[in-house]
Amino acid sequence: GFNTYLVVLVARALLGGGYTGILAGLLWALYPPALVAAGMFLTEPLAATLMLAITYLACRARNLLGPDADLRMAPGTLGALGFLVGLVLLHKVALFPASALAIALMFLPDRKRFKIAGVIALGLISVVVGWFALTRCLSGEGTLMPNRVASENMSLGSDIENAGWHCMPLPPRTQFYFFTHPLTTYAVSFINNTPAMLLLETSKLDRMIAHPWNHYRRSVFGLDFTAQEVWQRLTLLLAALGMVAAALRTSCKFATDDGGVSSRNLAFALAIIVGHLLFLPFEGISRYFFSAMPLVTILAAYGASRLFLMGFGALPILIDMLICLLSSSWGASLMAPSLGYEKAALLGFVA
Repeated sequence: GFNTYLVVLVARALLGGGYTGILAGLLWALYPPALVAAGMFLTEPLAATLMLAITYLACRARNLLGPDADLRMAPGTLGALGFLVGLVLLHKVALFPASALAIALMFLPDRKRFKIAGVIALGLISVVVGWFALTRCLSGEGTLMPNRVASENMSLGSDIENAGWHCMPLPPRTQFYFFTHPLTTYAVSFINNTPAMLLLETSKLDRMIAHPWNHYRRSVFGLDFTAQEVWQRLTLLLAALGMVAAALRTSCKFATDDGGVSSRNLAFALAIIVGHLLFLPFEGISRYFFSAMPLVTILAAYGASRLFLMGFGALPILIDMLICLLSSSWGASLMAPSLGYEKAALLGFVA
């Protein structure tokens, strides 16, 4: 529920007023994986909250600073932004580069970018220092980040023998290397069979973004998993359309009476979404892309609103989208016996 509220706020902050915020909130409130994830004690729902909150605070800070980047107008907002980025560092460290890149794109053009970065860094350091002090008191040894075994995930995700999936028992190469030399499995796979490894990496792109996070294939609103896959791909298509429409409206030439879209805001959103591709060297499952889906949904709502404004002029685009959906779903089923489902789906979706 809180994420739905944040989606509305972020949509308005990123793309301006109008009905986009309400439409985005409605789409997220009905998004099947969001409802499934709400009953799971995993990191992804909270990661989505952090990504949304960071986006909202970054847009708010940008507006408060104004064109002159007056730091006196937004020190608290910038500090809170750094605090949230610090929580990302502790909560899901793989999303830290995406957050840092997005913030850099938002504030680097400013003349006072170093001072802005300093205030944000203070918020981040407060979290890291707090975690260090806590772990030092409780365990006798301070750490800057939580200890994780990401090496196992990377080894499993790059092992051709199990197609990058977790399995039991572990394949011999993964079992031998994953605790001590996780990059060894990755390098050995590339060296021994480069074409197969490249195919594995491209298939993980489809595995991660083109399927909804619903591993137990639960029915939601009477929709089975196949219908939820269509929903996911339709959202991606509308988001691509929204991305193009927003990019066109960053230029004054294309701006209309209801205003344009800030190029910084669009770059920020895209950096957060694209930053999730850092999960590809790992298993690359759909759960890892969940924290990007709120922003994808916002772009999809924007694309849908642009289509509505086009009226009958949107008919060719709708036909193209239908062809894309059919080629990625039914086409994949036809080609799956020879290519494998994930490669066939990715090929159809790109086509």
